[in-house]
Amino acid sequence: RATVASPSSSFGGAENLRASREEILERIAKAEKEKTEGNAWFGKAAYAQASEHYTMALELLPLPDEVELGEQSEADGSSLSSLLPPDVDNAKLKSQRCVLFANRAACRLQEGDYEGTAEDCSNALELDGGYVKAYVRRAKAYEALEEYDQGLADVRKAME
Repeated sequence: RATVASPSSSFGGAENLRASREEILERIAKAEKEKTEGNAWFGKAAYAQASEHYTMALELLPLPDEVELGEQSEADGSSLSSLLPPDVDNAKLKSQRCVLFANRAACRLQEGDYEGTAEDCSNALELDGGYVKAYVRRAKAYEALEEYDQGLADVRKAME
């Protein structure tokens, strides 16, 4: 199974500071397209294909807080965050990544990959601790893994 290491997996480090605004916008657009494809496959109950598209979207989507806002490229003096359009900020990118992890978790839950489900839900919750769908999906995974105390804790969190 393909995984993305963490909710803040790298968009490529220092070389990203040299990426053009157009390249960043292109990656964001491609990530959105992959998410849409994943949603279409999910709707057809083709969970493995959907999961692949969500994984590709996660790999494409940048997370600007990996690069300190004040850090500048030696090449042109710009930071990654300064290359993003005004309507795309760190909070929006985190939200998009959160949804992608939760969507991939839904695929894994349907496929019976309960450990993968729990991992993806934990990644989603690291980005947005109030994302109810992630708590519910992780609770289901914990129940299947017979980790009842953790599942019950997630149910309680989802009900808050």
